Amino acid sequence: MPSRSREREQIALRLQVLRFRKLLEHGRGLIDLFEDGSEKRGGEYIFDLGYVDGLIDSVLERAGRLAFDACVLNPDGGVSLLQRLDHHRRYARERLVERRGEYDPGSDDVPYEGGEELEFRALTAVTDWLEGPGSDGRPSMMEFIRQGFEQAIAGIERTTYPDSGMRVGHWRFAGMQHDLTLLEDNPVPAGTEVEEMRPSDLGCRPLSLLLQEPGEAPTATETERSQSWFAAVGPQTLSLRSREDGAPLLLEASLGGHADSDFLFVCFPPAAGLEELLGPGFRIEPISCGRLAWSYDVPSQTLEGTLARLGRRLFGRPDGAPGA
Repeated sequence: MPSRSREREQIALRLQVLRFRKLLEHGRGLIDLFEDGSEKRGGEYIFDLGYVDGLIDSVLERAGRLAFDACVLNPDGGVSLLQRLDHHRRYARERLVERRGEYDPGSDDVPYEGGEELEFRALTAVTDWLEGPGSDGRPSMMEFIRQGFEQAIAGIERTTYPDSGMRVGHWRFAGMQHDLTLLEDNPVPAGTEVEEMRPSDLGCRPLSLLLQEPGEAPTATETERSQSWFAAVGPQTLSLRSREDGAPLLLEASLGGHADSDFLFVCFPPAAGLEELLGPGFRIEPISCGRLAWSYDVPSQTLEGTLARLGRRLFGRPDGAPGA
């Protein structure tokens, strides 16, 4: 059985995985609110100031939860992130509520002189705040989301993984050995290690899709390289991280066959060349260490195909050659 210290390390890892999934939930929830506001702004809906106020309140509530998750995952820099959140709260109260309609929606100092209704002007100012870009000094909630993810991912990158108490699976594809440290639902004896595991051995559908089409086996003359990964696996969920130093690569997937809950999230460096494999239905945002990509309203079957393509790139062709 794993020692008490190893058990505590595994519990900490499980909590970290769950906390990051909550961060993703709040990030997705915020963008859902952004898109709802933009849709209402399109002019085909009737709304009042009550909708605008509710949108502001919902965004600030979600943003607070996202900031909490980011600070739990990485306390360093938490004060700065919370100060930014306070700035958003003040801006929303003073500019978007107390002084709404006074200024042109695209400015904080140009008096409004048009003829649009107050409700539309108020919503336009809110959606401008949500999406940014905020380059003129005004705050951007989308930028706040990116900052929260950057902070959380920096904390995850410093994770220390237990050296025993979890299974280590080995896959050899195209001259590269991939070592996956596996956090499973049920603890395993310390030091348990299974060579050349089959994806089906894990009972994790997302990981099976990633590994279903490996590249060619290495020849005897090839010098085998290795890459280390961490994977928290469940029957329908996967949290995958590269353990290599450098730009982070994280993947979160849920595939239960339900369109409302199935999703795919990837954080990757631009050099990984994954953006071209994601296809339509993904929202991609730049951050300082790479790209964030969320799936939105993507059918489960399409997500399965996307995972297979990502697997061919990540595991089958380590030299960076494009996948099929």
